[in-house]
Amino acid sequence: MKKTLGCGGQMRSIGRLYVEHNDVRGRNLGSGKFGSALRNEGYCVTLLHRDGYLADGSPPNKSILASVRASGAPRPPYAYNGPMVAMREVHPEDYADIQLSDFRHLMDYLITYASTDVRESVPDLQYRAPTVVRGVKICCDGEIKLHASEPFVSIDVRRSTRTNLSSIQGESNSPISALLGIPLNFWKDPSAEFHVNPPGWDATQWASSNQNVAFMMMRTNPSDPSWGWAPLYWNHDIGNVWVVREDGQDLDVREVAMMCHFARFKLQRMFEDTIDSKDSTLQDRKRVLKYITRENMRAFWEETGGGEAVRSHDDLSD
Repeated sequence: MKKTLGCGGQMRSIGRLYVEHNDVRGRNLGSGKFGSALRNEGYCVTLLHRDGYLADGSPPNKSILASVRASGAPRPPYAYNGPMVAMREVHPEDYADIQLSDFRHLMDYLITYASTDVRESVPDLQYRAPTVVRGVKICCDGEIKLHASEPFVSIDVRRSTRTNLSSIQGESNSPISALLGIPLNFWKDPSAEFHVNPPGWDATQWASSNQNVAFMMMRTNPSDPSWGWAPLYWNHDIGNVWVVREDGQDLDVREVAMMCHFARFKLQRMFEDTIDSKDSTLQDRKRVLKYITRENMRAFWEETGGGEAVRSHDDLSD
């Protein structure tokens, strides 16, 4: 007989959601539900639910909504409808008494599942989950003007967020960052806040404009006809952008500020000269590439006033 979870005499097939890892706290509950069964170690928290709860008219689960709010999140990023039962599963369909700590693991999972949220880094935080890396938010014009944000903000990015963003947007690698020795992955902030000019926006640029990002995405293949141009995806409707190191190490906000400053105010002009000049040759383009070094980046940063130059160029309050 097929197992069911229903009410009022209506029979519904059961689905299962398995929580084997707490990405928020960097905790493995076991070595994998099925693998651990052979060694009698580890466990998972299993959430039983109606198999078609998103389409069968089941109402939102108010207990889950209340628990998520009590955990500090306004709502889960994913819908959870109908009756649900959480159990501690130690072998396939072999159960033990659930513990209060399991409730914490379940709430962390429900809050972060399919979430693409990030939060600003806390500089003196003594502990971060090992699945969290420090990245940088490169703010768009709207963020800087309307929210008085710094152009570059340090953020904490969970592994689950990186995975979700990669599955939705793919991974965009900055060619300029690779030449500067620290390959970076870029993702657009999924929030649509600045993709339509908000009320009160009176600047000449779109609120989603983000030139720091666009110039970091300039193509660097000297034989490519699109040399020096950013792909359309990174040249229009950009918004805020989240950046992490390709190697998974923490990313310093100053490093990103230097790269963007170098690309935007030095390299862009050099690329432009080779594009506009009719006499430009392949060797001219290769000379531009040879110039893109960390030493030249740092020298330009110091020569132009570094951080003060960044803030003055991105001050859109006037």
